[in-house]
Amino acid sequence: SDQLAQAEDVVKLTFKSNRRSCGVYGGGHSLCIHWEVFYSNSLDHSGLTISLWKGYVPLDGDFVIPRERTKLSDSTWHLTLSLAGNPEWKEGGSGQLHSTRDLARTYIEMLFQKMGEKGN
Repeated sequence: SDQLAQAEDVVKLTFKSNRRSCGVYGGGHSLCIHWEVFYSNSLDHSGLTISLWKGYVPLDGDFVIPRERTKLSDSTWHLTLSLAGNPEWKEGGSGQLHSTRDLARTYIEMLFQKMGEKGN
């Protein structure tokens, strides 16, 4: 508890999820992740959309009073297999593959960066 008392910055995050979406909220920003799948036995036309917002973005089914929010970034990732047969993510027309861990790290770092900016 002494370490916590000495900490200069404390990051408070809230996590919510529903059937196909989740959100991480903190510092006046929202990181929203939504899995879109059209067929139960195929990945055709499916994608993982990850968006970063200034302001609160509710998940489907949340009842909140609408407030101003601004989309800061938005990307859709498609699940594929690497040459080694490992599941990887590919963004749109990009040929570069990323692991789930890499995506999570990248977007959480983006959220922390936005939370730490002055005047956010």
